[in-house]
Amino acid sequence: MRFLCRTPAIPLSVTPYSENSVQALLLTREYGPVRVLAKGARRLREGVYGPLVPGTEGTAIFYRREGAPWSALSYYETETSFLTHRHSWRHHLAAAASLEIAAWLSRGTPSGEPGEGLFALLSRTLHRLPGETPPGRGLLALAWQAVLLAGVAPETEECDAC
Repeated sequence: MRFLCRTPAIPLSVTPYSENSVQALLLTREYGPVRVLAKGARRLREGVYGPLVPGTEGTAIFYRREGAPWSALSYYETETSFLTHRHSWRHHLAAAASLEIAAWLSRGTPSGEPGEGLFALLSRTLHRLPGETPPGRGLLALAWQAVLLAGVAPETEECDAC
């Protein structure tokens, strides 16, 4: 059975699939990480998709089929573009590292599980990065919160060596 889903999303990675199509990993608020196939997304004139650029924040509409590894992306509209991160190489690297951390963490999350915590964390980090000088503080906070979300944080109550 197919379900039509509309949800806020952040593309974590986008790769060419064919001459006119791309495959993408979207981090969504309601469904967690979702792999989508966007047919026709690389067409210049006829494409009905917004630009699927990693790190943009927008609304995704896709058809989800239970048990299927891919969902069919119907529409993506960019609401916030983080192109201002490209004004310095440090901000650009911090944004790229933030996306990589989120992609790494989403690999362990089954598709279809709510991703509200990770989505909110990544969105907040990407919104804060342009104003940070240097940009490392937000990236460090994202990395630590990701470790906590993954449940692999070290014990800080007592020292094993003592």
